[in-house]
Amino acid sequence: MDYIKTFFSFLFAAYSLTACGNNNDNSVPAPEPKPETPVISGFTKGADIGWVTEYESKGYNFYNAKGEKRECTALMKELGLDAIRVRVWVDPSAHGNWCNVDDVVVKARRAKALGMDVMIDFHYSDWWADPAQQNKPASWVGKNLADLKDALREHTVNVLRALKNAGVTPKWVQVGNEIRPGML
Repeated sequence: MDYIKTFFSFLFAAYSLTACGNNNDNSVPAPEPKPETPVISGFTKGADIGWVTEYESKGYNFYNAKGEKRECTALMKELGLDAIRVRVWVDPSAHGNWCNVDDVVVKARRAKALGMDVMIDFHYSDWWADPAQQNKPASWVGKNLADLKDALREHTVNVLRALKNAGVTPKWVQVGNEIRPGML
């Protein structure tokens, strides 16, 4: 064991002498410090832009900091976001048909074209679902448990199939929108 202590003592002493040595000849310039490599955290930066097509239909426009007009998804990409979240409702016809399957596909295709990831948020409602409310879609009211499960499966598969047919594979699927007390 003494030879191990001696070896490490020698190694420490040699390192100390070379690390603290004096270089008065100035013949070798000190290397320039390299910029730090950014830490890749594995986090995704995204935004819920499920409202974008509705706002566009109302004439809303989006601009970057230079005042240049941008499509919203492209602006999100320009700002450093790499994902979008879009909600999908079962039958939002009473609310303008925003966030139906076709509308979701439009938004998802825009994101994919920009190389962004997509999260689909299934509300399993015809309108908003959140911790305070989760209303069954009108067409699902009165269904027994077996039929309700069939309707839920059919809706989920139809949305995902429509996305797949459009060339979009969501990276994430959120089941229920922030629902904690249970669904349907």
